[in-house]
Amino acid sequence: MNRRILLLMGLSAALAGCSATAAPPSASPRAVRAASAPQIPPLAIGAFRLGPGLPPGSDRAVGLRAFRLLPPNKTSFAAYLGETLAEQLRLAGKLDPNARFTISADLIENSANPKVGQATGALAATFRVTENGAVKMEKTLRVEANWNSSFIGAVAIDAAEREYVALYSQLVETLLEDPDFRRAVAR
Repeated sequence: MNRRILLLMGLSAALAGCSATAAPPSASPRAVRAASAPQIPPLAIGAFRLGPGLPPGSDRAVGLRAFRLLPPNKTSFAAYLGETLAEQLRLAGKLDPNARFTISADLIENSANPKVGQATGALAATFRVTENGAVKMEKTLRVEANWNSSFIGAVAIDAAEREYVALYSQLVETLLEDPDFRRAVAR
C-alpha cells in the first residue's frame, strides 16, 4: 500500500511540473573587462522593470517545456538583468550608488523555446543612461541564442536553462561594449 501511495505522489508531482531558481549573477570576464575600460566612469543602477507591451508578470518565470525557471530571490527577470549588470560593475570597481550616471532599463523581450531539435532564446531591453535626471542615451539592445535541444527532457531543460541564463551576461556585455553607451558615459 505504501508503495502505491509513493508512486501516485511521484506521478502527481511530475504531472504538476517542476520549477527551479536561476543561479545568482556571476562574473562574465568579457563584461568585467568592458566595464573596466578607462572611459567608463563609476555608474549607478536605476530601475529595471518589465517594459510596455509585455503581459504583467511575464518576467516572473520562463517555461522550459514542463519546467519553470524562476528568477533569484523571487524577484523578476527584469530585476535579474539589473543585478547582472550591477555584479559586473561591482567586480570592475565601477558600481557607485552616488555616481553621476545612472543606468535603467525596460525588459521588452524575454523568451526561451527549448523545442526538440533546434531551441531558441532571446532577450531585449531598452536601456537608458541618465545624468542628473537628463537622458543621455536610450537604446534597445537584443541578443539571441540557438542551440541543439535533446528529445530527452532532462537534458534539454538543463541546456535551455544554461543558454537562457547566459543571455543576461551577453546583453550586459553588448551594452558595455556599445559605442553609443560609451559616448553617453564619457567623462
